[in-house]
Amino acid sequence: MEKLTESTDAFKGRPPSYPLTWNLAENPLEQVVSTDDLAEIFDEVIYQKDSIRLVLDGNPVNPSTYTRQARTPDAAFSGEILPYHIATHLDQGSSVAINNLERYSKPLREFVRELVAEIGTNVECVGFLTPPGNTGFAAHADPTDVLVYQVSGYKRWTVYKPLPEGVEFSDFASHAANSSPYLEVTLGPGDCLWIPRDWVHVGRASQGDTHSWHVSFVFWPRTYDWLVAEILSSLARQENVPHLRENLPWGAALNDEVMRIAIQSALKRIKEGLDYLDVSQAMKNAQVKLRLALPSPRYPLIQEKIDKNTALRIIPESVLSLSRCQNGSVRLNLARTVVTLKKPAADVFLPILVGGDASNDRIWRPADFIPSISERASVEIAKKLYRLGVARVVK
Repeated sequence: MEKLTESTDAFKGRPPSYPLTWNLAENPLEQVVSTDDLAEIFDEVIYQKDSIRLVLDGNPVNPSTYTRQARTPDAAFSGEILPYHIATHLDQGSSVAINNLERYSKPLREFVRELVAEIGTNVECVGFLTPPGNTGFAAHADPTDVLVYQVSGYKRWTVYKPLPEGVEFSDFASHAANSSPYLEVTLGPGDCLWIPRDWVHVGRASQGDTHSWHVSFVFWPRTYDWLVAEILSSLARQENVPHLRENLPWGAALNDEVMRIAIQSALKRIKEGLDYLDVSQAMKNAQVKLRLALPSPRYPLIQEKIDKNTALRIIPESVLSLSRCQNGSVRLNLARTVVTLKKPAADVFLPILVGGDASNDRIWRPADFIPSISERASVEIAKKLYRLGVARVVK
């Protein structure tokens, strides 16, 4: 979050549970994905019709009005995004939302990779382009935390507290009409708004000559019910807890009393089984599942030859975390696997894996670590880091 916040202190461990605003004076995202990049982005998204949504005054626009509706023999082109028609809708006041924006912008994709590596949580970007004086989406709440980053133009935001318990989940418009705003703020270039999950919000582009262009960073963390399910899954796989793998009684799907007794029995079995839970294994299983959901490192499809004089550079965002073991070895946790470097290789490679931006920019060669370790060992480790996307060859 270092590039998206004034201070990361408020976001350590658990992000704020209430809305926040702040300004990034240098507006770093303008150099990453500005309105000048939209034409190129639409070239990338042109055949991904599900990635584009148009909304006018809170109501979705029929996709058939801005996509090609081709029939045989041109069926292969059906659904193609038609930028001219989208421009027409913009002129008429529609807002354009681009889902998974990071897929279609390489600079933003790199930005998100670094962010994910820092926080260990999946992030999706959605870009919103709204004509001056128009409302995009109607009042709504998201099931995720969202960071709204205003890249250019201005948009007025109104944020309301979450719906009370028992209120129809979709009744956001009524909630907004009958509630006092928790926060009203106009965002300009470089301004950010943090909206926690379930908080109701609506935005309207300010009057003027400039379209509002903002990027929403959508954070997809796991919930405790997911972790509970993973713990129970790990527990059920342990050989010393066989009673969790017994069959349910017949009739549970049809008879309420049979199901009630089965649930009581399941709760009793869980309580008894927790005394035998292998916490370390459960933790490992859950972490593997979480890492598998994160973006993969960039793997070189065509392997380059690496020898002792090959220049390489570490890709910091490819290493999610790093730990030193009691035996002196170093564990690198990647998105899809774990790499262990044993002593003495761990001692010589550790300085290039940690130490901040200066070490990450450092160019190194396997020969740098000879004679601390053998030439063969140094080259083999460099090859492994390269194949796994932890290091790249510097031309």
